[in-house]
Amino acid sequence: MTWFEKAIVANSDLGDVWAWYYKFLLQHGTDEKREDVVSKCTASDPKHGEVWQSIAKDPSNAYKSTEEILKLTAERLN
Repeated sequence: MTWFEKAIVANSDLGDVWAWYYKFLLQHGTDEKREDVVSKCTASDPKHGEVWQSIAKDPSNAYKSTEEILKLTAERLN
């Protein structure tokens, strides 16, 4: 189990961790693993995280899916 997976198991409601994991996989992972993370994140439907909440609560993102919020959050992370 990777560090990211352990962090997600510890608190799957923390969207920032999902986004960091997705961002890591964009650079080092496979398409299959990225799709797996997106589907698991969507199933978990995270609601917390400093960056995650700022994006999810932005009125311009009101009707975006969890997958879209995940990708937007991953883009914003430094």
